[in-house]
Amino acid sequence: MRSVRADDSLNASAPLVRGRSPGKSRACAPRTHASGRCCCLKPEASACSKWAVLIVWLVLLGLAAAATVLLLRLLDSPAQSSIVQLPLVPASSVVRCPWGGVLPVHFAPVLGDGDELPGSPGPSGGGSEPAPAPLLVLPESVTLCWRPANGSSYWLEHTDWWGGGPHDKAERAAAEGGPGAHPGRLSSLGPWVSAPAGNSTHATVRHLLPATTVAFRVRVSGTSPDGTPLNETSPAVNHTLPPRGSCGNPSDVGRFRATYDRFQSTVQECLGLCALDPHPTTCAGKCMRESLGLTAACADCWVGLGQCTLGKCPLCILAPTGADCKACSKGKCFPATVACSGIPMWRFPGI
Repeated sequence: MRSVRADDSLNASAPLVRGRSPGKSRACAPRTHASGRCCCLKPEASACSKWAVLIVWLVLLGLAAAATVLLLRLLDSPAQSSIVQLPLVPASSVVRCPWGGVLPVHFAPVLGDGDELPGSPGPSGGGSEPAPAPLLVLPESVTLCWRPANGSSYWLEHTDWWGGGPHDKAERAAAEGGPGAHPGRLSSLGPWVSAPAGNSTHATVRHLLPATTVAFRVRVSGTSPDGTPLNETSPAVNHTLPPRGSCGNPSDVGRFRATYDRFQSTVQECLGLCALDPHPTTCAGKCMRESLGLTAACADCWVGLGQCTLGKCPLCILAPTGADCKACSKGKCFPATVACSGIPMWRFPGI
């Protein structure tokens, strides 16, 4: 019997690498498999590495499958209308005008607020200029194009929904039994507003409200192909903007317009009356529903604005109408209210 050398005893006590003889074993990296066996760092000999590679491949296959499903849904989704619905800020999306030309949506010229015109919307245009065509209809804006005329200048005209319906005075008159419009109902599409578009045959009208109906028409001034003066107005076409948020629906946006003159003071009054109530949020929401005629979801958005202002802007407790209070509330609380209500910030009371 041969004697055991010291170095043999060390080799015998060392963990063995799987698939190797004791004489050919070598030291492993200081990592241990769950089973207690040593794992070398070579991928072909490491159970740990094999599991890691398998997991990576499974993750990659899952991501590829998800991307494939999303692409198929986008390709198979049918067009719901002739209006092209695109992202709010497309990077390179374009729409095609019926009279030719491809329009990059984010390059459409934005018209100003325009000047109010006398009269009310109705059948208009007895000439050859057709009604403008919608390219992109969003909750706050509409992009349209129209047929080009020879050497002409254009004015894009639209109705002012906000100025065409009942506000607080008309609502009070109706509530008291006197002459006035029906509270919260759309009495007309509003007066016409005209904005010059120069010689461009497309434009975007902004500062509109969700779920409202607006009429559009084009006024053409120039020279016809035979050299005679051209001055005509196209027929009007109506478009209803899509809803947005808890207040951007026909009912709530109508009530918001009808009670706009006292909207801010009513919100502040309801918050004050319910400050000591065991359930101030519920109490204030009920107060606004009864005072302003809002739906529960819409009222909750304005309750949240009031509570946010009181919590984050202490100056508003002493001076709720002060400039510092408005600046604080606008910066810290208005964005969340826009997301909740769907009403754009520029139309908030007190702005």
